Amino acid sequence: MWMEFIALFAPAVITLSVRYRKNNGTAWEWFRYVREYITALLVNVWSTQAVIVYVLRATGEESGDFVRFVFMIKYLLIACVLAFITAYIWEGLAKALSVSAQFEERSNRDK
Repeated sequence: MWMEFIALFAPAVITLSVRYRKNNGTAWEWFRYVREYITALLVNVWSTQAVIVYVLRATGEESGDFVRFVFMIKYLLIACVLAFITAYIWEGLAKALSVSAQFEERSNRDK
């Protein structure tokens, strides 16, 4: 049971620790951290499952077998590697896809 929790939830922690290590001590906002953790969790689980099913060609029965220790170790290794890759892709997308907006105050006579 503990292996399942570790394999599912630990890679998202790795993704966020890599991202926040680069912030040079910037304070964390609780709501933002939870939102990013949930996003990283979903992306890591889906991408790991996609690698297992489509790249390794595991059948549906083998891909959901969290009881076997050997499968859990393979899943955890794949998930950790993808967690590091996800962190750097996320960082690159954040730099490439930034949005800025500028608002100007209008006076009453401009209305």
